[in-house]
Amino acid sequence: MKVLHVTSSYAPAWQTGGVTRVVYEIATREAGLGHQVSVFTTDWGIPRGHPRRGNPADLEGVSVRYFRNLSAVLARNKIILPLLAPAALRREVAGFDVVHIHEHRTLLAAAAAHYARKAGVPYIVQPHGSLPFGIGKARLYGLFYLVAGRAIIEGASRLVASNDFEAGQFAGAGIPAGRCEIIPNGIDTAACVPPPGGETFRAAYGIPASGKVVLYLGRLNPIKGIDILIRAFSSVAAERGDVRLVIAGPDDGYLAGIQRLVGDPGLAGRVLVTGPLPERMKFLALRDADLFVLPSRYDNFPVTVLEALACGTPALITSHCGLAGMVREAGGPVADGDEASISAGIRLLLGDEAAAEAYAAKAREILARDFDWGGIIPRYLDLYRRCMEGGKKPRGTGREEGAR
Repeated sequence: MKVLHVTSSYAPAWQTGGVTRVVYEIATREAGLGHQVSVFTTDWGIPRGHPRRGNPADLEGVSVRYFRNLSAVLARNKIILPLLAPAALRREVAGFDVVHIHEHRTLLAAAAAHYARKAGVPYIVQPHGSLPFGIGKARLYGLFYLVAGRAIIEGASRLVASNDFEAGQFAGAGIPAGRCEIIPNGIDTAACVPPPGGETFRAAYGIPASGKVVLYLGRLNPIKGIDILIRAFSSVAAERGDVRLVIAGPDDGYLAGIQRLVGDPGLAGRVLVTGPLPERMKFLALRDADLFVLPSRYDNFPVTVLEALACGTPALITSHCGLAGMVREAGGPVADGDEASISAGIRLLLGDEAAAEAYAAKAREILARDFDWGGIIPRYLDLYRRCMEGGKKPRGTGREEGAR
C-alpha cells in the first residue's frame, strides 16, 4: 500500500507538539510493516542549518519531503505557507493509494484534499483537536471553514477522532457518526524504560532527592492553564515546605507571563522553569516527578499524560482534556480547571501515596489494553483498505461527489 501522510510538522521538530510525535509513530510503524510510506511536511520547527531543513530525506524507511515555509515568523504563529507543496501535491498525489491528512485548519490540508479529490484518491482527515472554532482565532478559522474547510471535510472518505470527546465535536459540527472512526493515539512504552547509568532529572537540575516534585511538561501557551497551576501550587507550597514545581517545555508565546507569575516572593526557590527538554531528559523528568499536572483549558489528546502514567507517575488533568474519561476509569481525580480544584487534586495525590500508586498501576493496565501502537496501527491500515474499496473516482470529481 502506498500511503501519503500530510502534516505541518514532522521529526525532528519535536517541540512543535504532540501531533508531530503521533504522525512519526504512525508513519514509521506502517513503513516497518512493509508499506510504502511518504510524508509531505514543512520546515516548521526544524532549526536553521539542520541537514533535513528544506530537503527530501529517508527517515527510518519513510520518504519525507520538507517544504520551506514562506515565513518562519508566520509558521511560529501556526500560519503554514509552504508555497511549493501544492505544486508537488498536484503532480504526485495520484501515485498514492490513500492520503492521510493530519490537520484541518491549514492551507496545506486544503491543498492536499483538493488535489486528492481531483485525482480520485481517497483521503482521511484526522484533525487532532483542530476542528472546533470556539478555541483560539475563532473568526479567522470560521472564515477558513467557509472558504476551504467545509470542502476538506465533505470530500473525506472518513474522519478520525482520537476519543469520544473529539467525536462529540464532530457531531456538533454536523458530521454524521457513520463517517467518523475513533482511533486513539498510542504510546511507545519502551521510551519510558529507565536508561542505563542511573542518570536522574533531579541530579541534572540540582533538585534534592528528598521532597516532592510537581511537573508540568508541554508548550508554554496560555491555553495550557499554567497560570492556574502556578496559583494553585502557591497555596499548596504555603502549607508544605517539601514541594517544588517544575515547568518544562518550549516557549509558545507565554514564557514572559510565566516568569512574572513565578517571580512572586512567596515562590522564591520553589519553582524551576527549565525551557525545552531533550527527549531523553523529558522521560527522566516524567519518571522523577511525584505528580504530573496538565491544567489545560482545552486539550484534545495530551500524549504527555499517557507518557507520565506509563512512567508510573500519577497525572492530574482537567475535565477540559480528552483523556478525562480514561483517568476516571483508572480511579484518578479530574479537576474542574479552577485554582481550588487543581490545588485540591495536588494535595490529594501528594498526600495519599497508596491511592496515587493504585491509580498509576490501574492506568498502566489501561495503557496496555487501549493505547499500544501494536494494536492501533492495524486499525489505520484496515481503515485505509476500506476507503480504497470503491476504487479511484474520475478526475475532476466535485465536492458533492467526493463525499462518501
